[in-house]
Amino acid sequence: MARVLVIDDDPGIRDVCREILEQAGYSVDDAPDGAVGLKMFALAPYQVVLCDIFMPNMDGIETISELVRTYVAVSVVAMSGGAVGLPDYLSSARKFGAVSELPKPFTAGELLDAVGSAIESGRD
Repeated sequence: MARVLVIDDDPGIRDVCREILEQAGYSVDDAPDGAVGLKMFALAPYQVVLCDIFMPNMDGIETISELVRTYVAVSVVAMSGGAVGLPDYLSSARKFGAVSELPKPFTAGELLDAVGSAIESGRD
């Protein structure tokens, strides 16, 4: 069973992602920002990280960069609703190590497809 970490400052997004992913059989943890997410990852690595781009304390680009620099086997999916008017911003997350993007709002199917594709990308 793949382990997934959801990093998002919106507790509603974290809850919805957790519910959908757990129902699909994934083991899921969540963090309210990048700094907390990095600490959690250091304790118990995850195969996939869903990371919001716009967050306080440590934004998604910083978080993604640090994750892939330190843990090369992780697959990160960048997600954001704030990038609706800035499509290049979300896609730029790939330059920093994300394997894909997931624009908000997304459906359960889109979330599961993104996580499945990230697992298949197998960065290890």
